[in-house]
Amino acid sequence: MYRIYHSVTNTSGIISLKFQEAHQDTAPMLIIEAESTSLTNGDAVSCDLGYVGDYNTIFSGYVKEVTRSTPPTTYKISAYGVMVRASDYFIAATNPDRPFSRSRIDAEDLVQELLAMAGITSFGSESPSFTFLNVEVNLASAYEYCHGIANTLAWYLYADKNNKAWFVERWDGLMAGDTPTKTVDTTKMISASRNISTRDLRNRIVVYGTSGIHAEAKASSSHLPYGFYQSVVVSAEWITNQTQANLIATKNLALLNKLGETCQISILGDSSYEARQVVTFNYSSIGASGDWYVESVDHSVTSTGGFITTLSLKK
Repeated sequence: MYRIYHSVTNTSGIISLKFQEAHQDTAPMLIIEAESTSLTNGDAVSCDLGYVGDYNTIFSGYVKEVTRSTPPTTYKISAYGVMVRASDYFIAATNPDRPFSRSRIDAEDLVQELLAMAGITSFGSESPSFTFLNVEVNLASAYEYCHGIANTLAWYLYADKNNKAWFVERWDGLMAGDTPTKTVDTTKMISASRNISTRDLRNRIVVYGTSGIHAEAKASSSHLPYGFYQSVVVSAEWITNQTQANLIATKNLALLNKLGETCQISILGDSSYEARQVVTFNYSSIGASGDWYVESVDHSVTSTGGFITTLSLKK
């Protein structure tokens, strides 16, 4: 029997550990209950998890809350990944008549500038080929505004476990060119379920910009009644020309016009799984097969339940 290994910065006597990361979350979260710690709010913290001789760094971030309880004396530490800084940083001009503004700036450069205001300076990106002609940013968190840009362009904003922010074309599901990096070991299976749904399918996209700019993209879906459309509206004041509106409508249609297929699985603990991986998962008991995108991962260690990994997989 393998012995569980866990290590958290300046913390000992770990009683329980819970790590959560999901595609749609602002930042990964780590919650530790321990007998002793010198961590305090704002401290950098990292966590290794696995088994003796075989473990991985699953988290690096910053402490947001420490609770001390007694008797007996225990500590609960809550920490989040670096992107939480962008969520906490509120952009508010000292003079409301002179907000942060830029002209003719590419989307990736604008996102990089706004994240840097929140102290996030390690940054990598691809280019969505979208240029803001004129943009003003005020009374919004850096993350809220940048995340809004990413969502509108069908792009993605996140930070990895090395605290580097990324602005890339990464959809919440499989994309052309995705290559699996590992195969789910079904011999470790605890439970599994599979869901197929049209809940999030959208086959009509309507885009509103400024000065009457608008666009529409739609396509029939074999998963809906003939001639029926499930619609969504994308609206932003920085959509200022027809080319931009058309691009946004087309990209969002490609992203959203598909059947939702997900699997929820729990396996014996394996810290090598991360959100945003692509894995192969074949499990005939629930009709699951092929490659999947890891939409979320949850690592949990308790004295009663041991080490369990829960994955949400998405086509």
